[in-house]
Amino acid sequence: MRNYVLLKPETDAASFFKKASDLYNQHAGELMKQWGVQSNLAFEPFKEIYLHTKAGNGMGPVGNINTVYLLSGVGIFIILLGCINFINLATARSVYRAKEVGIKKVVGSSRPRLIRQFLSESLVVTLLAFIVAIAAVGLLMPLFNQLLNKNYSGLALLDAKLLGGILVLLTLITFAAGLYPAWFMSAFKPAEILKGKIQRGSNGVHLRRVLVVVQFMISVSLVAGTLIVISQLRYMQSRELGFTNEEVFVMNVARAKPVDGNAYEAFVNELKSHSLVKEVSFCNALPAVSGWRGQWAYPEGKEDANHLVEMQYIAADDKYLTTLGLTLVAGRNFDPNRKSDEAALIINEEAVLQMGWETPENAIGKKIVSPSQTPAGIVIGVVKNYHDWGLQNKIAPSAIDFNSQYSYLYAIRFSAADTKNLIETLGSMWHTYFPENEFNYFFLRDTFARQYAKEQRLARVFSIFSVVTILIATIGLFGLVSFLVTAKTKEIGVRRVLGANTWNLTTLLSREFIVLVLIAIALAIPLAMYGAQQWLQTFAYRMDLNPWVFVITALIAIIITVITVSIQTIQAANSNPVKSLRTE
Repeated sequence: MRNYVLLKPETDAASFFKKASDLYNQHAGELMKQWGVQSNLAFEPFKEIYLHTKAGNGMGPVGNINTVYLLSGVGIFIILLGCINFINLATARSVYRAKEVGIKKVVGSSRPRLIRQFLSESLVVTLLAFIVAIAAVGLLMPLFNQLLNKNYSGLALLDAKLLGGILVLLTLITFAAGLYPAWFMSAFKPAEILKGKIQRGSNGVHLRRVLVVVQFMISVSLVAGTLIVISQLRYMQSRELGFTNEEVFVMNVARAKPVDGNAYEAFVNELKSHSLVKEVSFCNALPAVSGWRGQWAYPEGKEDANHLVEMQYIAADDKYLTTLGLTLVAGRNFDPNRKSDEAALIINEEAVLQMGWETPENAIGKKIVSPSQTPAGIVIGVVKNYHDWGLQNKIAPSAIDFNSQYSYLYAIRFSAADTKNLIETLGSMWHTYFPENEFNYFFLRDTFARQYAKEQRLARVFSIFSVVTILIATIGLFGLVSFLVTAKTKEIGVRRVLGANTWNLTTLLSREFIVLVLIAIALAIPLAMYGAQQWLQTFAYRMDLNPWVFVITALIAIIITVITVSIQTIQAANSNPVKSLRTE
């Protein structure tokens, strides 16, 4: 249970919480102990409820701080990929700016001054990227809101804290992307440069190789993560639920005002007479529609804390099982003609196990007692376990009570032959018996599916991030290959003259990058597996990791690399060797 308390400005929160806890323990604590229930008051600041709540059954939607951390981490990785591209291309093409550095040093420029110049250039590039990014955010905000089911405005970017964070980020990116190239290029010796004896050195080459590996390791990890999220989502959507949520139509009459005392009975009778209606049940809970959760009960004769079972209490009629397609594995259904069934219960297999009765057959005739009297009664039937909530949650012990006192939901199983006509007819019937109330309804299938909305959004976001990271890595790789081909123009020409064909040259130039990507794949797969296992642990029911996910990911990375490298190398290999040798 959750309540909201507004404290007066002068109230000390810690002191109030202590007094409230003492008061609760004084009046309710002893009773809870008698029941064997551990219960206490917990307090949460209102601002922390959305992302940091530790209490279940809250009022309204809540977020998940872990999802925020996850998406923030992916965003940081994307920024890192961009910085890596800048560093790689800047150091690779530094040879073309060597003479500029040499001349400036000769005329008196110091190394710190050159570093400041190159950092200034990095800042200009970062600022231009920032301007483009802000424009893109404004244009893509509607798509972003649709993707995450939010309602953000571009004006949110004007928030002072956000602007401060952006300025800090700009500074960090400028130094992260520009510092090493600035230090690297400012270290050139003018005498060697002006004599044309500049050495490319191995340090820059090794760094570029490491950065290429890091780029593709991040990209491969994200692609694998995306495929795993999609696979888990499909697993949840395709798993047998143990009940039928197709063609079940639900109406809430909790606040309905009938025209007279006979309206409910007349309404149900007219519902049942409709040609498209197969079954009608009156209840207080349905799968994905909360009932009375957190009800405490014991098997008779074992009323102690060791045998206490937390159950879901469902009040329903004798049509509940047939409406939802639940399967009886022992005992029988409710019989409205039996007076004794007013104190009868039907439980699920999980309740049988937690009550310690071992088998469904052993549970028949046993009595369940409860301090709150819900649930309480004789077990007359056991249904096969079914997923009353999404696969993020374990199947909980449930008890169905033959009692319409607490019911407020009409669950209607219908024929899908003409759904539109059915809705129109039911709407007309509703307004006849409840003219003051709006006709509100929902389909059980849609309500159950909405439990996976978070995973669906995560899959879409990861898919977009994966495409972006692959695109960034591919652009960086394309630039490096282009530089390599340009730097080896003379070598390519000589090899062509000596008889090397296009395949030989393509293999020669591609080999290094293929090896780097294979190393990235070898490093990324264990990381992706670890991350996937941690994420899958949040689901009570989860798929087994399929090795084909990682095989497909590796193939995607290799194919993209081969295509990217081949475009440049084949073009260079097919060029006129005489022209390249004359130019060099």
